[in-house]
Amino acid sequence: MLEILESIMKMSNDRRSTLLYFLDDNTRNKVERYNMVEKDDLYLKNSLIFINKMTLQIEYMGIIEYIRDDKITIRKNKYHRNISANDYYIFIKRDMSKSDNRKFFIELLKKL
Repeated sequence: MLEILESIMKMSNDRRSTLLYFLDDNTRNKVERYNMVEKDDLYLKNSLIFINKMTLQIEYMGIIEYIRDDKITIRKNKYHRNISANDYYIFIKRDMSKSDNRKFFIELLKKL
């Protein structure tokens, strides 16, 4: 897949700010409250936004249901979609509520 900002992103010290500069206003407003992460920093039940590296448009939004290698399965309403993480910039909403199981999953992964 052609990544239109590949060379700029490699040189950037702050990848998130660099990417936000090139996004249109509507997309930027949606992802400003989210943190940009790599595919290795994902855990189940994270709320995500996927921005296509080629078009710089939001393609998918949803909650992680399954992670396997570079494939991520997300749920949006009652539908599930398998996504290749290498084709997208990934933004995650850090929700630290009582219903969030992030700490549990982090500790569980450390034990393995």
